[in-house]
Amino acid sequence: MVARKANKVYQIDETQKAGYLKTGYDICDEKGNVIEHSPLSTVKYAEYEKLLKENAGLREANCQLSAELAAIKKKLSADQASKKKPSAQEKAEETPEQKGDM
Repeated sequence: MVARKANKVYQIDETQKAGYLKTGYDICDEKGNVIEHSPLSTVKYAEYEKLLKENAGLREANCQLSAELAAIKKKLSADQASKKKPSAQEKAEETPEQKGDM
């Protein structure tokens, strides 16, 4: 197990993990994958602001796509309903041969 903070890397064992987390170190496995982030970790405000803007854009796009999807579903269900029920005029126009085919 490894404790990493900025350019400092220390080999540690399970008993030292809590102490290093409290002092701002991230705990990583031997391959470099982060196991646990330090509770003292912070994000730069510029990065945070950038992510907020991206999030707002994605939420707006999601709303637009959801509205488009709802409209398409409504149109599709209306089309399917109209295909299922023949109108009275269509029933009257059926010839005796067509009635026999059903």
